[in-house]
Amino acid sequence: MQMSQRTLAGLIAVPLVLVLLLVALLTPLPYVVYRPGMTLDVLGEDQGKPIVEVSGLPVYPVDGQLRMVTVSVTRPDTKLTLPGLMAAWFDKHDAVYPWSAVYQSGETDADSESEGAAQMSSSQDIAAGVALREDGVDVTAEVSIGSVVTGSPAAGQLQAGDVIDKVDGEKITSADQLIDLVSTTPAGQQRTFTISRDGVTSEVSIAPVADDDGTPRIGASLAERFLDLPVDVELNIDSDIGGPSAGLMFSLAIFDTLTPGALTGGHDIAGTGEIATTGAVGEIGGIQQKIAGAHRDGAELFLVPPGNCEEALGADNGDMRLVRADTMHDAVEAITTWVADPKADLPTCEDQ
Repeated sequence: MQMSQRTLAGLIAVPLVLVLLLVALLTPLPYVVYRPGMTLDVLGEDQGKPIVEVSGLPVYPVDGQLRMVTVSVTRPDTKLTLPGLMAAWFDKHDAVYPWSAVYQSGETDADSESEGAAQMSSSQDIAAGVALREDGVDVTAEVSIGSVVTGSPAAGQLQAGDVIDKVDGEKITSADQLIDLVSTTPAGQQRTFTISRDGVTSEVSIAPVADDDGTPRIGASLAERFLDLPVDVELNIDSDIGGPSAGLMFSLAIFDTLTPGALTGGHDIAGTGEIATTGAVGEIGGIQQKIAGAHRDGAELFLVPPGNCEEALGADNGDMRLVRADTMHDAVEAITTWVADPKADLPTCEDQ
């Protein structure tokens, strides 16, 4: 019996379709998945040692919980396929982002871990200084150069480790202040930077150049730190936890440790946000996943960075109250007010 052309074509096409489907299912795709991660009470202990250990000044008993929150992010080298991405897409607590929106070209797992560890260490130091200022201790901050982009306006003028003392005679006390001065420079105008390098003070003139979005830049990354703090802070947490987003919670925990009475009033409070030397709370990634994780673990109040407010309003917070924290001082005031009266009016993302 002779086989028809249609039947023959069908017999050939079916295996090809199956092969193409298999390839589609197994081919790695350039995406990253965010999921709610663990939360950690930074007022608690790990193996008998305080997670945030402060020495150098008197410390006081603490109570309740201050939870730092994390997000589980697929690493740069992780290969995600269509089934895994579809599962994340349909999970209300997960988020899918393009790989290039999260990582730099060529970035590896080792690169990501190293950067996260450095950011964690820096946020710990800044958190200590901010906590001391909130406690009334006079501390001094400085801004230095982290790295310089080859071929940029700063190349040949600045180098890693240079401390920026002044710009056009104005004393520099925070990275945000320096960024504002540079980004508002009129086209073609130079700025005079007073720098300290290896103990020697000098001046260099740099003309910022507009980047792709039209904002003047000098082509250098910045680092902040406090000088000669009267306390030593040791962070006893898993080295796999990195990044700067726990800065606010570290600062609150250090402040609570250094001041009489329990800041939390015995309650379970969570939050997130990178902390600047000025005490300003900066935007972080994965806010919806962090809020979901805090709610899952029983937090009653969650501190939200102002830059994350719009996205936070769509998070699954259940009956956990969301409070906007523009600065560390605002966070302390909000917690104190809420502990005294859980129904009190507090800063929210809706009224931003």
